[in-house]
Amino acid sequence: MKEINDLKTKNTSLRELMKDLNDSALTEKRDFSDEEQAKYDGYKAEVSKNEKRMERLEEQEKINTILAGNLRNEDDGEAREIVHDQATAWREYVRSGSITSEFAGPNGGFQFRADPLLTTTEAGIIQKAIQPMSVVNTQGLDFARALGVNVLTGLTGTVELPNMAQIDASVVAEGAAVGLANAAPAVIEMKAKTFGTTQSFSKQFLLTSSPDVVTKILNDMAAANERKILAELFDSFAVDAIDASVSTTVAGLTYGDMVNLKAIDYNLGNTAFVSTTAIRAYLEQLNASSASIKFAWDMGVVAGEPAYATAACNANNIVFGDWSSAVIGIWGAPEVILDVYKYKQYGKTEVAVMSYADAAIQNYRSFQWCDDASAGI
Repeated sequence: MKEINDLKTKNTSLRELMKDLNDSALTEKRDFSDEEQAKYDGYKAEVSKNEKRMERLEEQEKINTILAGNLRNEDDGEAREIVHDQATAWREYVRSGSITSEFAGPNGGFQFRADPLLTTTEAGIIQKAIQPMSVVNTQGLDFARALGVNVLTGLTGTVELPNMAQIDASVVAEGAAVGLANAAPAVIEMKAKTFGTTQSFSKQFLLTSSPDVVTKILNDMAAANERKILAELFDSFAVDAIDASVSTTVAGLTYGDMVNLKAIDYNLGNTAFVSTTAIRAYLEQLNASSASIKFAWDMGVVAGEPAYATAACNANNIVFGDWSSAVIGIWGAPEVILDVYKYKQYGKTEVAVMSYADAAIQNYRSFQWCDDASAGI
C-alpha cells in the first residue's frame, strides 16, 4: 500500500533528524538545549504516530485479504477425475461401440439421469458475470470540508471550543469614563461519540460472491458513519445555535425569507445556504419576483450566495452562515472489528465498522437558521 511506504520513508527521514540532533549534542559534550529537546520530542512523537498508523493499515490489508481473497475448491482434483472418466468412456464407445459397465444403463445404452438436452434452465452450469456493484450515496465529510467546516482529526480527550460576542466600544466626553468591555467568553464542549454499523456475512457468501461486492459493502459501512457524523452537525443547530432560529412567512416560504436569513451583523467568510432536497426542489420552481432572478434557487445560487442541499440537513430546516464556525472532531481512524466466534454455529462472520467523532457549532452568531419551513412545501 502506497501510504505505508510513504510513512516508512517519512519515519526514516525523521529518525535521521533525531540522529543529527543527538550526534551534535554528543560531539559537543552537552545536553540538548530547550529548542533541541522540543524538536527531538516532536520528531519522536511523530514517528510513534506514524508507526501506529502503519499498524492499522497493515491490519486493514489482512482483513481485506481474508474477506475478499481467492479461495480454491479442495474437491477440484476429484471432480476433474470424474469428468475425465466420463470423457474416456464416451471416446471408447465412439471407437469400439462398447459401453463401460459403470456408465451402462439397464437397457444397454448410456445411463442418463435426465433429458440430455442442455438448456439455460441448467442454472448451475451457466456462467455468471458479476459487474462492479453500484452504490448510491449521500454526502459525507467531503461535503463538510467543501462547505468550509473545520474538521479536526487526531484528537484525544475533550475538546473545548471557546466563543464570544464582539466587544462594543463607547465614545465619551473628555474626562468621562469609557464603558466596560463586558467580555463574556462561553465554551462549547466536544467529546468522542461512537458511530458504527455492523453486518454479518455467511461463509457461503464470502466464498461465492465477487470480492468487489464485499469490498464495497465494507466501504459503504465506513461511509455510513461519515453520513451520520454530518447529520450530527446539523442536529447541533438545535443545541448550540438555539438563539439563531428565525421564522418564515406563515403562508409559505418566499424568496424574501431566504434573503432575510442573510441579516447577520458580523463579518463572515465561508457563507452558504444549506437545506434539504425537498426545499431545494420547491425553491427551484418558486418565482423570485425579481427582474434579474427568475427562480429563488437558481443554478445552485440563492440571493447571490452558494446554496446546497443534503439529506443530512434536518427536515424543513434552512441554514445560512459562515461554515468555518461549524466544527467536526474525529478521534482516531475508523476501526474494522472482525468477530468470527459470535455466530460460529451458523458459519457467519460479523464485521463492525466503528468511528469516534462529535460535531458542534462553535459560534452561533455566525449563522441564521429556520427550523420550520414546511408551510406551503
